[in-house]
Amino acid sequence: MCLLLAGAAAADEPIPSLRSVPASLLAGVRARLTGERSKLSDAFDALNQDVGRFEARCHGVATGTPDDAQCQADDTTLEGRRSEYISEANAYNSEVLAALNARVDTLTQAIKHDQQAIRNLGAGRNAGEYDDWVGMSADAEKERDEQCKEALREAGKEVLEAAFKNALEHGLDKIGSFNPPKANALITRMRNAGFNSPFIEAQLRKVAYTAGKPEMREEAKALIQMLEKSKDAWDLDDLTDASDSKKWEAGASVLGLFVEDKRLELIGKLTLQEVRASFYSVNNNIVRRLAMSEVDDLTRLNEMQLQNLKILSAKLTSDVKSLRQARSELADEQ
Repeated sequence: MCLLLAGAAAADEPIPSLRSVPASLLAGVRARLTGERSKLSDAFDALNQDVGRFEARCHGVATGTPDDAQCQADDTTLEGRRSEYISEANAYNSEVLAALNARVDTLTQAIKHDQQAIRNLGAGRNAGEYDDWVGMSADAEKERDEQCKEALREAGKEVLEAAFKNALEHGLDKIGSFNPPKANALITRMRNAGFNSPFIEAQLRKVAYTAGKPEMREEAKALIQMLEKSKDAWDLDDLTDASDSKKWEAGASVLGLFVEDKRLELIGKLTLQEVRASFYSVNNNIVRRLAMSEVDDLTRLNEMQLQNLKILSAKLTSDVKSLRQARSELADEQ
């Protein structure tokens, strides 16, 4: 936008457009810059209106008349205001760029700290992974997340194979203290998780109400076999960026009647953010061997460390997305 005044030098330096306030900046910085931009916008509107009135009043005024003298004085005043506005607008635009650059630097350092904190927990090995992730397109990021989920699913299959084998070979006797209240608690947990299986629910009750150890063992064996065939409990379809698989947790709690397996419990506690933070190799397929290695590493974490991983992975995800947005906005301003 360029303001034309009566003087010949008026259009020598065009009036700069005001940069938009970047959405990636922190709320306090955005509020301050929004206030500055609003004042400058109001000042420009007032100056533009005064220029319009000036041109309407001074157009065609005869040289050397009193009106001409007044118009020359007004022109000088408007030129002064114009120069002052240009200076303030340029300063504001520079401030926006400086704030964006500072935001990029801050987020870059924050991501490095996030990564190191995650590695200190014993998870996440590749320092460059999230540097690469910042530059990913939305489609590439979606593909990467699907790859992470599939890797966890493949690791889960291996964990389940071992858990079911262990349960059938060594876990049937552990069901001896099972009773109706425990069965009802498990059924409630399954339903709350969206894991709805009338057959498994009925079998849980049958086990709970069966008297006699041999008979209970047979019913327990049937329950394990039902669980093994239940894809709904183990497909991890309800795993999201910020929430773990409640269905897996519910299924693992039933299978946990027969076998103790930290890996089985762990998979039901992980969010996609944690998987992304722990599994590595952005540019290569994550094979089952690598996925299982990461799961094994994570089982060494205690509950407090797992909670810290959850917090750190959520922060890392947020920081990476914010950095991507800030870099994009900075590129648009260049």
